[in-house]
Amino acid sequence: MECCAKQVSGKVDKHAEEESVTLRGQAAWLTMHKRIGIIGGLSPESTVLYYQHIVRRYYELFGTHSYPEIIIYSVNFQRYIAWAYEEQWPTVAEALLDLLRRLQRAGADFAVIACNTLHVAFDQVQSRSPIPLLSIIDVTAEKILNEGIDTVGLLGTLFTMEHQFYRDGLAQHGIRALIPNKASREYLDKIILDELSIGIVDPETRANVLTIIDGLINEGAKGIVLGCTELPLLLKDHSVHRLFDTASIHAEKALQHAVMTSD
Repeated sequence: MECCAKQVSGKVDKHAEEESVTLRGQAAWLTMHKRIGIIGGLSPESTVLYYQHIVRRYYELFGTHSYPEIIIYSVNFQRYIAWAYEEQWPTVAEALLDLLRRLQRAGADFAVIACNTLHVAFDQVQSRSPIPLLSIIDVTAEKILNEGIDTVGLLGTLFTMEHQFYRDGLAQHGIRALIPNKASREYLDKIILDELSIGIVDPETRANVLTIIDGLINEGAKGIVLGCTELPLLLKDHSVHRLFDTASIHAEKALQHAVMTSD
């Protein structure tokens, strides 16, 4: 069944509306959730992670294919790279607002920006957005606090690590964030753009990043925030230190909001 799924006893999402329809002569259920808007393509690799997490996690929870409808606006990534390195954050904010208006017209009920770096403009965008936005920083902080952690290491692009927005956002929740040294920050920025954003996962790069993580743990970090949505591609099988996969955390919150909220 492409659009509908049979009702599965005990697993139906009771927070969503349901419509009974007839499909090939049999009664079926079309479960109506809030539509999720995703500003993606920042990079495409991580956008795929969001999509897969939402649909697979829904089936795991409810046993049907009635997952929320998802509208993805995949951007011109190079344009945002240029704006970031030129520090044109007001331009970024206006571009994101335009995308949110497009997602609203397409039917999205709320949205996520599938990129940690662009949350540098989150506050300016949220206050003017035509639809609600879910912050990747806030939902990550919630996850960290739920595990009783108050000090983390922060990995990401140069902008995420060096600008105050991310550390300040975590600090508002009582979480201290440590960042690597300058050489490590520049290395991370390079491999995110030149390797991970185009799907290259190099074992040598993985070993180097794990060394950076070890350094942050030695400085007192009790967990590591993968503050770039591509980093989980490199470290998905790592289990020695507690890693906070911001892409999965953000996607999970989007699913919960689509399914569970009624406001």
